Amino acid sequence: MREVLRVEGLTKHFAIDKRLFGQPRKWVQAVDNVTFGVRGRGTLAIVGESGSGKTTVGRTIARLLKPSSGRILFDGNDIAQIDERSLRGVRKEIQMVFQNPNASLNPRMTVRQLLCEPLIVHQWPKEEHRPRIEELLETVGLPHSYVDRYPHEFSGGQRQRIAIARALAIRPKVIIFDEPVSALDVSVQAQIIQLLDRIQADTGLASIFISHDLSVVRAISDDVVVLYLGKVMEAGPSRELFGSPRHPYTQALISAVPKMHKRKSQDARIVLKGDLPSPANPPSGCRFRTRCWKAQDICATKAPELEGDAKRHFVACHFPN
Repeated sequence: MREVLRVEGLTKHFAIDKRLFGQPRKWVQAVDNVTFGVRGRGTLAIVGESGSGKTTVGRTIARLLKPSSGRILFDGNDIAQIDERSLRGVRKEIQMVFQNPNASLNPRMTVRQLLCEPLIVHQWPKEEHRPRIEELLETVGLPHSYVDRYPHEFSGGQRQRIAIARALAIRPKVIIFDEPVSALDVSVQAQIIQLLDRIQADTGLASIFISHDLSVVRAISDDVVVLYLGKVMEAGPSRELFGSPRHPYTQALISAVPKMHKRKSQDARIVLKGDLPSPANPPSGCRFRTRCWKAQDICATKAPELEGDAKRHFVACHFPN
């Protein structure tokens, strides 16, 4: 399957501790030289702890944030540095669903108004608004009678369905889901995941799924990118990465996933020591070395390259399994 979106060397630094009328003295390295591709009709998951840069990657691809450097190739064009006037066309093709629908849905707007808004912004013919809204509600499993209700009248799962319907309104080619089920009950999570699977099968869109929950990621993803302090630690097809994780950080994340049966010795829980370092002052060399049980002298002096094999399984580690 061909790639519909390609991210190359994506970097986003935020200035902190600014001098008055001068240059900043410090930068937060939120995302540093991230590269991956999103295949058509596929789901690429981005995983990592809080503070790893997952959401920043998603917001930068959607151009809610301007990247510091790197390329974002969509339909053969680099959208990383395009001007504000050109962004409307990009946002028509790349939409985003946020973690908290309570914050992303205007409480003063009805479902009809929320779903009409993107159609109006992107100048859909007015006579097509009503049938499109009915089609969207049917797609996400909500009755047509809900169109005149307000967000506070719905459950969390229903609100997230409305947010998904809004993202689908103008038929984008890529949707970025930022922790879309983390605020929901487990039973509702399963319903939303099934909904996303069905939408992808019906529409053929590509998706980026940002999450810290690897059990959800394993169920929904085709490819996975593992981030730590803004750097890619490991990336590859979901089956390869979960079946044979090569980076110590990935192994620790997978070992933390709850299991129904008693763990075998080779599946023992890996408990990482220490806290996530500050992205304003990341460790030298390999960023994971301060918490890694395999770290040696070279890890402090040389950052490992991201190297792959014939199975598209990439790892950035001096001592991978």
